Amino acid sequence: MDQEKKSVQLYENKSQTVSAAIDKIAVDLINKSNHQPQVLLFTGCSPLAGTTTTCIGVGIAVAAGKRKTILVDCDVRKSARYKKLNDNVNSGLADFLSAPEAVTDQGIEKITYTSNIENLSYIPCGECDVNPTRILCSVKMKELVEALRKKYDYVILDCPSINIVPDAKVMFGVADGIITIAALGETRKGQIKNAKRMLKDYPDRYYGMIINKIEGDQYKKNVKDYDYYFVNAKGEQHLQENIADKMKKKGAH
Repeated sequence: MDQEKKSVQLYENKSQTVSAAIDKIAVDLINKSNHQPQVLLFTGCSPLAGTTTTCIGVGIAVAAGKRKTILVDCDVRKSARYKKLNDNVNSGLADFLSAPEAVTDQGIEKITYTSNIENLSYIPCGECDVNPTRILCSVKMKELVEALRKKYDYVILDCPSINIVPDAKVMFGVADGIITIAALGETRKGQIKNAKRMLKDYPDRYYGMIINKIEGDQYKKNVKDYDYYFVNAKGEQHLQENIADKMKKKGAH
């Protein structure tokens, strides 16, 4: 008997600012969809740009709308033991693609894990002992994505940096939408330009770039009234505070 699979604990950001930004991204992505289901591919312009964190955040936001969603960790180059999401997993994408068996619902079920988020499932990267690029551009990977289309409303592919390895690029053909991630102050202009160059053949699929790792003060300067509806520790909305402040200033004159 197979060992019972444990649920994967996905980390949700508790910051109202981050959640609001992620919600905007999720709404934009959902509204861009011309058909269901939709496969979204995320890739960084540089390493450590925050691609996985963004994928999890978007996955949680989409799943919150009662949309059946699955997050697929396609970074099969990095060993599973170096990923905190893989503490309770036994096998994953690389193991599935490397096996000789054909794509079946039973096979997909073996590598699919539930999560602590309702409507959000997860396929870990697994352990890769063959060429990562070759298994990701294989017919089996394409068949897997097509099978996931039938089972889920949204499929989110978390891929490694497009400027480091070709893994994300080989899967552009199976995605409906492609989103790049850049880290402010870390990702170089040359890396952004190179990423855009690699996407020039997919103008209808490239949804745009997310700028990550923006400092709070800088975000406040660029996004006016971002916290208008936020709730403080007392359970009051900031808009109430703003109104009160205005009344005080008016009474002072």
